Amino acid sequence: MNEKGWSREDYLLVVLFPIFIFAGIVAKKFITNSPLLLSSVGFILSSLIFGLVIYFRRNLLREDWGKFKEHRLRNWGYIVLAVIVFEIMQTITSKVPNVASIQVLPITSSNTLGILMGAVGSIMAPFSEEVIFRHELVYKFRNSNILTLIGMIVFSALFFGLGHFISGDRLNSLLALSLTGLVLSLIYLHVKNIWVTIFAHFIWNFFLSATVLAVYILQVPAGR
Repeated sequence: MNEKGWSREDYLLVVLFPIFIFAGIVAKKFITNSPLLLSSVGFILSSLIFGLVIYFRRNLLREDWGKFKEHRLRNWGYIVLAVIVFEIMQTITSKVPNVASIQVLPITSSNTLGILMGAVGSIMAPFSEEVIFRHELVYKFRNSNILTLIGMIVFSALFFGLGHFISGDRLNSLLALSLTGLVLSLIYLHVKNIWVTIFAHFIWNFFLSATVLAVYILQVPAGR
């Protein structure tokens, strides 16, 4: 892990992420007649922040991957714990999209492309969000005084929830996602390995994307 303070890359990642979220909100407001174009803008923004995170934090990812393999059993235990927390928090707020709540889109080339871009975006998101929310906004402050660390854990959790809320999630998911972000931060501080939270986040996103893809491919909502 990098024991130094914040670098130029740290500031760049933390500043660019909310800018990209805001750009996505603006695009959603003005691009109302072309779902494919809107999906393309979202995909491009997600790809840009993903590329920056991978480039700037390639050493962190490489080093932690080596450490992850040394304690596979323990780390996968924490991953399962984190996924369970995701499930509990989302179920409590009824955010988990059961198949019946997902719109059945007709199978067209534009819809297929849009859904595939969304699926790929959900694969990139865990890398970008875990590095920024957990590493940059929490782990970097682990040696600060306890009040500062607690403040950053809370701030990161709220920012994590807010980032999803303003991107289109419902208001009642804000608290659940914030609590989930808080738990992920605590797990990361304990295990000191970013791949644990990346995998947990990835598994949850995979579940959601698989649900959407299943509804689209089968063209049948739940209960039928």
